[in-house]
Amino acid sequence: MEIKTCLAEDINDLLFIAKTSYQDHYTYLWDDEGVKSISTNFSLTQLQKELSNPNSPFYLLYYQQKLVGFLKLNLDSEVTDYSSIDALELERIYFIKEATGKGLGKIVLEFVIDLAKKINNTN
Repeated sequence: MEIKTCLAEDINDLLFIAKTSYQDHYTYLWDDEGVKSISTNFSLTQLQKELSNPNSPFYLLYYQQKLVGFLKLNLDSEVTDYSSIDALELERIYFIKEATGKGLGKIVLEFVIDLAKKINNTN
């Protein structure tokens, strides 16, 4: 598994994987099959806005050299019972359907824990 920081020039990959992974897993929750949710949360404008925030990095997830998911973190963001200094929030972790059940989520969680330790956001 390869985890790469998502840069502004990767916006089309982020758009693709965000929409695809959401459609793979969540459209059954909505009367409109997630159309409104996708257009609100995964539009070009919205993702560019989120990607421009240095405290909310995105990462693209690759398995066997194929883009299979993404994750979004919130750094220095206050979370219930933790100050912004002590917190790191994993806001989103999405995979396409064919990447599920392979243990990739565990690898990503280990990456997030290691990153939190590196930036001294854990106790």
